[in-house]
Amino acid sequence: MKTRLKELRKRNNLSLRELDEKVNINYSQLARIERGESFLSQQHIKVLSEFFGVSSDYLLCLSDNEKFVLKENTFKPIPIITSLVNGKFNLKDSIGYLTADVDIKENYIYFKIDDDSMSPTFYDGDYVLINLKKEPENNDLVLVGTIDKNAFIRRYRKTNNELMLLPDNNLYDPLIVKNNSTIIITGVVYGFYRPHLRNEQIKWYYKKLILLINKKSGNYPDFFT
Repeated sequence: MKTRLKELRKRNNLSLRELDEKVNINYSQLARIERGESFLSQQHIKVLSEFFGVSSDYLLCLSDNEKFVLKENTFKPIPIITSLVNGKFNLKDSIGYLTADVDIKENYIYFKIDDDSMSPTFYDGDYVLINLKKEPENNDLVLVGTIDKNAFIRRYRKTNNELMLLPDNNLYDPLIVKNNSTIIITGVVYGFYRPHLRNEQIKWYYKKLILLINKKSGNYPDFFT
């Protein structure tokens, strides 16, 4: 995953260990993020973008605009989906909502992980934010659906001869997609939320964020009940 983390860290004359102390994210994980070997969680995106005073899109190389664009109700309720049929979902089947800082809520869903096939990137119980409009590129993480209700996350790898969908857990087999395959790629992973994180600073920050959302909307997300 491409980010501007290294650029921002060096601009502020910080070592990885110094940044670790300030944002309470392990320096070895920060190093993997800078090398593009680790995925930023939604919590980490919020903590880092606020610390450096830049927009989350700038941090993630999705925009050249460094500054926050303040808007009313920026954080949108996004439905949580656990299954797909023919690569599609039905909002009636959603199990609740989480919020995300996205412009167009209809372009996103959360998918709840229910296995360990993508560990150590994602774990059982993680909520993965999916961009439904983005076209996948090599090494992107994608949401995959089948003709039945199976759905899962895999790493997208395309060559001249074949498309492979790879698990991050070596105990699972890769999928080789044929022309007549019943596998459908529904969207690309944009971020994730891990409710069982033990990092108290990130938990506190997320709680503060949710309180802000509730103050604006007057609603409490389903996952608090």
